[in-house]
Amino acid sequence: MSCTLGHEFPIRNGVPDLVQSTRAAAAISDTFSVQWSRYEYGQDHTWSHSLDDRIDGFLAHLGIDSEWLRDKAILDAGCGNGELTNEVALRFRPRMFGTDISESVYRAHQQFGANVSFFRSNLSDSVLRPERFDAIYCGGVLHHTPDTRHALGQLAPAVKPAGRIYVWLYWKIPTLVYRAKTALRRFVAPLPPRAQQPIVSVFTAASWIRHGGRTGWRDHRLVQHDFWTPRYRWEHSPDEVIGWLHDLGFSDVSLQSQARDGFGLLAVR
Repeated sequence: MSCTLGHEFPIRNGVPDLVQSTRAAAAISDTFSVQWSRYEYGQDHTWSHSLDDRIDGFLAHLGIDSEWLRDKAILDAGCGNGELTNEVALRFRPRMFGTDISESVYRAHQQFGANVSFFRSNLSDSVLRPERFDAIYCGGVLHHTPDTRHALGQLAPAVKPAGRIYVWLYWKIPTLVYRAKTALRRFVAPLPPRAQQPIVSVFTAASWIRHGGRTGWRDHRLVQHDFWTPRYRWEHSPDEVIGWLHDLGFSDVSLQSQARDGFGLLAVR
């Protein structure tokens, strides 16, 4: 396939592949391709949440109701396994798009391609058409790029006038245990995937025991893989990112969600 500027992109497994090969892109893709290749559709739960809970969060985070979504162009930027992307498409009938830098989009297309237009892309090197989407949902993604601010600047122009974007990012957790884990993570993240997996398994077991086995082992492993293995894992403050969004032309920015490890901002043009 080609774009209006004449760039040529391959179609792989039915999915447009817009990723230009770089060392950073390959490192990010490798990490999350491994993560989502282990995901079992119909068995696992993304971040231990049910799809109903994730749909409720999606609507609340974007500050919308189900009627607002109908016939709108929506992008799930960093869609991972594509389950949330598909569920939004099925329930609310927007024109739904999902993208990820990892090879997870190929499996997502096989599962959900009838309902969602998936494509592979690098948010740090955006090829998105300006003012293309009514809403962009980007939960827990931009902090895994080489430069969070740059990636946000690449993504934001794709929001239409009066459109909205939701971004969720990590912030610092002020505990000694967290600081120690973060320091150790600096040695684990550069390792090849095969060397990382025993370390992930140890912390998965610790997490599973600490929570009394109330959620499945595989759900704990997903969370631990997401902490220990990404090459990039930046932390930010709400005020910092609110400033970025104002600079990018969003006049209405609000703190929409908070959790132990991060925060979500909603910005409207």
